[in-house]
Amino acid sequence: MANNTSHEDGEFKRIPESSLRIRAEEALREKISKSNGVDSAETTKELKSLVHELNVHQIELEIQNDELRSTQTALQISRARFVDLFDHSPVGYIQVSESGLIREANKTISSWLGKTIDSMRNQPISHILYKEDQNVFYELRRLLFDSGEPQSGELRVERRDGTTLWVQLSCLVALDSGDAKVIRIALIDISERKRFQAAHALIESQLRQSQKMEAIGTLAGGIAHDFNNILAVILANSELAIQVSRNHEEALKNVCEIQKAALRARELVKQILAFSRKQTTERNCGDLVPVIEDSIRLLRSTMPSRIQLTVECASDTPHVIADFTQLEQCLLNIATNAMQAMKGGRGKINLRLDTVSLDSLSVDRQLFQGPHWNKHKKAVRISIQDDGPGIAPEVLDHVFEPFFTSKPASEGTGLGLAVVHGIISSHEGEITVESDLGRGATFTIYLPPAEAPTLVVQVPMKATEEASATVEVSSNVARLGAILYLDDDVAVMESTCYLFQKYGLNMRGFSDQQEALNAIQANPMDFDVIVTDYNMRGLSGLDIASMVRAIRSDLPIVMTSGYIDEELIQLSAKVGVEKLIPKPFPSQLFCDLMRKLTSGVN
Repeated sequence: MANNTSHEDGEFKRIPESSLRIRAEEALREKISKSNGVDSAETTKELKSLVHELNVHQIELEIQNDELRSTQTALQISRARFVDLFDHSPVGYIQVSESGLIREANKTISSWLGKTIDSMRNQPISHILYKEDQNVFYELRRLLFDSGEPQSGELRVERRDGTTLWVQLSCLVALDSGDAKVIRIALIDISERKRFQAAHALIESQLRQSQKMEAIGTLAGGIAHDFNNILAVILANSELAIQVSRNHEEALKNVCEIQKAALRARELVKQILAFSRKQTTERNCGDLVPVIEDSIRLLRSTMPSRIQLTVECASDTPHVIADFTQLEQCLLNIATNAMQAMKGGRGKINLRLDTVSLDSLSVDRQLFQGPHWNKHKKAVRISIQDDGPGIAPEVLDHVFEPFFTSKPASEGTGLGLAVVHGIISSHEGEITVESDLGRGATFTIYLPPAEAPTLVVQVPMKATEEASATVEVSSNVARLGAILYLDDDVAVMESTCYLFQKYGLNMRGFSDQQEALNAIQANPMDFDVIVTDYNMRGLSGLDIASMVRAIRSDLPIVMTSGYIDEELIQLSAKVGVEKLIPKPFPSQLFCDLMRKLTSGVN
């Protein structure tokens, strides 16, 4: 059987059908010429054989042509499948020349960018890269050509509408049909992953801030006991000194200043505990107008006359449920910061109280998502506005962070506004700040209105009032029951007992827990109230309360602590503590409580 191939230069090549026909005709003529003189029968036989071979060869060629057409069709189908995969892949593909021009791109990248493939072709790849990220691509291209190894990285591409898309690209060097180097780039959309990472980073930042606040709370709890013991001694002795200095005006004035300073120190500890949300607060329903007016009155007494203070209070403002002393501290803190920012210059500070609809606010409504906001759809708003130098943008985002301050080390701790933020947050409120350099700053506090505005109570006594208050001295000491006072700090125990004995209370002090328990065990009916400190070396106040209950179950127990939290409240209730009072405690509060618990005792 004839084969339509020839061997040429070591390669097998298919012989075209027309060439085969020419050669076959030549072979036929040659055979005819040679057959002259040969038997005609013999010649006829050879011709028939040749015709048969040619017919078979023709059929072979037809079969081969059919196979070629089938192969061509399969190649076309395969190419169409490849084009579909290339164009509609979830991955973007770009082919870039060595000089940086886009040669090919698939429909995926075209869809991402909102640009046609034709408009991108022969354009520099820098046209689709985000300006700030172009250096990332050029560095990858340098590494790619220097090493010859595939490279990958993350950058942003810019859409037609100006928005950006984060992509992860992988690129390698290849040769095109003309043996020129090209860069083949695959791009994966990682925008969702980037958004998740940003959200995760935000959560981590909030966690770190929460941990800072927790650290402050732990620190505050640790120092509160010792610091409050020191203050208790100072306050007790200053009160005693006031009693003996009534006829010495200059000495009385100096002692009163000592007492006021100690009371301010006590309030500072409360602020730190409130910031860390470790200190329970006493909240009441009431009007904020007196708080605003008192704040202005205190500010006017401390601020220089060159700073003008004004106040605007809407008369129909709803009541709120709050610790009014803490809110006053917030206002004083913010206004004092504004004064300090003016650095001795002239300026204005305005306090404004009104009500605002949440729907009318231009601030982020995501701040007001709690049920207390959804129910009322309005907020009680306090704004403190100044015309000082303003706050720099790089500082503005950090003003409420603990330990952050723009003041020199000798002028600020970074706790002031963090304390304010902690107090407002604990009241289920929000605080915002707006400022432009050279145009002052505005701090705005939003508080939810109270549900029962008719239940108004008196605002607690302030430290300045407490310092000047006088305690009523009992004229009938014999009628007051015996009070056992236990504190392992001898100075606190002695000064406290001596002070309240002067006020007519029948105090008997102990600094050793076991001695106090032995005294109760020996004569349980000799005492009518037990007052014990909570945080003591060895047996704690809770241990003492449990043991006293076992000795005499009806004996009233009062516990003092400079660090009262929810856990202590619950634990003290379980062991039968009658009352928890903060330490150092106001004299009037303590005297009133003791007289109440010992009233009717003979």
